[in-house]
Amino acid sequence: RELARVQQNASHAKRRSAGWKKLASSATDAASERSVWRGAVTTQRDVKQQQQQQQG
Repeated sequence: RELARVQQNASHAKRRSAGWKKLASSATDAASERSVWRGAVTTQRDVKQQQQQQQG
């Protein structure tokens, strides 16, 4: 029974590593998207701050 569990864990680990590779590639895509999005957000925030300063 122990052996079967070890084999199950091994196949699970293989599947998990494959999943991790997929996750990693999608994570890099998400990171680049996020940096672009963050850049857009920061520019919006800068614009808002400048408008507030002009009003003040």
